[in-house]
Amino acid sequence: MGAERKATLGENCVEREVAVMSTINIKVEELLKQVGIFDEVHLKHDFLSRIVKVMKTQGYMDNDTIKCRLAMVIYHAKRLTGQTLIPSLDDPGSIYLKSSDNPKLQSLINEMSERYKAVPTMELVRTFICFVIAAYITESIS
Repeated sequence: MGAERKATLGENCVEREVAVMSTINIKVEELLKQVGIFDEVHLKHDFLSRIVKVMKTQGYMDNDTIKCRLAMVIYHAKRLTGQTLIPSLDDPGSIYLKSSDNPKLQSLINEMSERYKAVPTMELVRTFICFVIAAYITESIS
């Protein structure tokens, strides 16, 4: 299942879902506030912005690639450094429960869960929120 899960997540599924948010009129900052992690993200804004700026100086990455790489930095930070960049990511269940206050967002998460059955829902929520954070940071410094 591990290889299957990696393959499923590696096929740009979550990146597409972040793009879909625009069709249901959910702004990334608004979404972060709704799930209760905006303040945590704001505390790390300078650090995460510096990562984006370094990536941009390399010159060969477009914004989508930068968002994807930043999302993976956020996602893998605990495994690589022993520390989570955004502590709420350790509890995707709370993020999932808070998303239920927004029917459009809850519907989007449920659709993703149905579409990517090989990925446990909480892991999908965690991955999705990493991409939302990356979109927020990247958009805020563009």
